[in-house]
Amino acid sequence: MAIAFATNHLSFQLADSPPFRLLLRSPNYPKRKALKAATLVVAQEYREQILQRLRDASAPLGIAFDGWTNVKGQKVTNIVLICRSVAYYWCSIVNRNEKNTASWLAAKLTPVLQELHRERLRFAGFIGDNEAVNGALYKKLRMEFPFLLRVPCSAHSIQLIVKDVLLAERWAEVKSTVEEVLKQFSSKKECRTKLHSLQEASGRDTILNLIKPNETRWNSFLYASRRLQALRAFVDLIFKQNEDFWGKLTLLIDFLEPFQTATDIVQRDSSTLFDVFEQWNVLNKHLLSEKDGDVRNLGLNSLRDRWHANVNTAATNATALLSFIQLPEDTDEHREAVQLAKEEIASFGSQYLSFFEISKLSVEELHGRLLLQFGAFRTRTPPFAMLERDRRLSSSPIQFWSLNIETELAKVAIALLSIPSSEAAVERTFSAQDSIHRKKRNALKADTVQASMFIAFNHRKLTMPDEPLPEFKEVELSLDYADPETDSENESESSSSSEDELDEDDDVSMAEEEESEDAATAAVSVPMRLASEVFLQNFIRDNNIHRKTRFGPDLRAKLDEAAREHNPGGAALETLIKKLRRQAPPL
Repeated sequence: MAIAFATNHLSFQLADSPPFRLLLRSPNYPKRKALKAATLVVAQEYREQILQRLRDASAPLGIAFDGWTNVKGQKVTNIVLICRSVAYYWCSIVNRNEKNTASWLAAKLTPVLQELHRERLRFAGFIGDNEAVNGALYKKLRMEFPFLLRVPCSAHSIQLIVKDVLLAERWAEVKSTVEEVLKQFSSKKECRTKLHSLQEASGRDTILNLIKPNETRWNSFLYASRRLQALRAFVDLIFKQNEDFWGKLTLLIDFLEPFQTATDIVQRDSSTLFDVFEQWNVLNKHLLSEKDGDVRNLGLNSLRDRWHANVNTAATNATALLSFIQLPEDTDEHREAVQLAKEEIASFGSQYLSFFEISKLSVEELHGRLLLQFGAFRTRTPPFAMLERDRRLSSSPIQFWSLNIETELAKVAIALLSIPSSEAAVERTFSAQDSIHRKKRNALKADTVQASMFIAFNHRKLTMPDEPLPEFKEVELSLDYADPETDSENESESSSSSEDELDEDDDVSMAEEEESEDAATAAVSVPMRLASEVFLQNFIRDNNIHRKTRFGPDLRAKLDEAAREHNPGGAALETLIKKLRRQAPPL
């Protein structure tokens, strides 16, 4: 077994994979051609299962897409379908030698959307990054799909705000010092070695590396600062820093934390446009509380500019209205924003209901009826006279609208409240696809790569239970994201080609580390039920788990064994690790 793993460069974690262990017990091993044929068959079976699951869903799809460059240097656009908080890999469009223009992409994406329509699937949101080409692509797709709503990736927009606020003069000195300390460790191996030795001598269970910020994921500066702060005692023994620096670093970390939290929220598969609305208001409140005028004004101006430039504001405000949020109408600007949101509900809804033949009325008739029903919803008159009672009986806005599903407005509300806010799920397909179509397998044909991706990315999704619907949220909200005493110049923004999202738990180490096995483990699920809260807390305590703990093979095996003994059968190991990290204390 050891020889087989070593000579074929297999991950040791593969030994814990139930499908692989089942294969080892099989008396007949398939040959290469048979295995390839079986992969295509299983992928088709998975496709039918996903189609049936999506048809049975009570909510429409969000279509997320993004591009990356594969091992052959070809531009690949991956498409992911998101429905009821679950993201499914659907297909890849490979551009071998042409420019990735809006016209070329439209010609390739239109048949995909047409196929979804033929399969009796409804979709509403079109989620991509903020690149100009995606705006032009959206306009072309709208010619055939007039109801389609464009949703620029909100996680990327928040990252751009972080980029802007880091330019404030207040952070210049501490930012420069952080970069200089990291440069010292990056360029001197003896310093990295000493850092490890000091941690070992202190008896730490987990040896940490410093983190190098990613140049295009600005939250990564927060991760780098956190790690530097966590290793302060050891760093000071190598490059002594004064108390003033550490104090300013703590202030910077505290300032950046809400941006990281907002990014984490909006890039979940379960996030919606209402999460965008809520997080923009949370960040607005955070920036208004900032005492430094330069930082406050810079942040508020950036927040306002990104809101108008990178957010579908009409659709986002519409989700707030449909979630019982009373938007302010105290100024002409606010009243206009609320009116645009109402019009978006009627405009999108009439096109959506007509295109998918949910109603036999004309677009014009539906538009008028939706406005009337929305007025009745706001005034609590029939058919929404029992609105408060229905709301008390509901745990989420979608569930409330499901109680009133006989109305056209309810069908439109469910569609709007189901639109995802981010294409982060597509980013996760890149690492999985890179693991499948790597240098040593660069001769794989496109259909084989796609079939393997279909199995690898969707296997766990087809066995996991549905996540609960989002609950009602009581939040203090506004529509104005600019300090009344400030002004800003509109800036044109161009985004670079998309790269992998940097997750909070990703180590961008400056020391040599073991080859990452994230992509391999993403396709491996270990059956177990979700452990109880008591079990999770005990495991955190007994193993000194914190939010940045690296779950290597040994710790994964220990967790797997403990969970099986506690309550065997059911959910995935990756799900359990995420729950542990959410409940674990910070460093």
